[in-house]
Amino acid sequence: FPVTIPNSRWRDRVSFADLTKAIKLKILNHQFDEARSEVGNLNPINETESRIQLHFSAMIDMQLSQYVSAQEKLQQALSKFGENVNLLRD
Repeated sequence: FPVTIPNSRWRDRVSFADLTKAIKLKILNHQFDEARSEVGNLNPINETESRIQLHFSAMIDMQLSQYVSAQEKLQQALSKFGENVNLLRD
């Protein structure tokens, strides 16, 4: 039996999760240009996804020793979205 997905919003959630997994792997494998491009292509639909997008962008900056930019992005995420354990850790 084919699986029917009830609405397109659910499909978007799956693809966002898949995209973020791929981005994490690219960061871990030091493929920072590709990761940055994919982060820029994310289409967040809520605050959580927007925070994740900003956080990933900051993580890439940290890996590239662009600490001022990374700090600005983390502070922006903190002020816009509030405290988050991942933001506070980084």
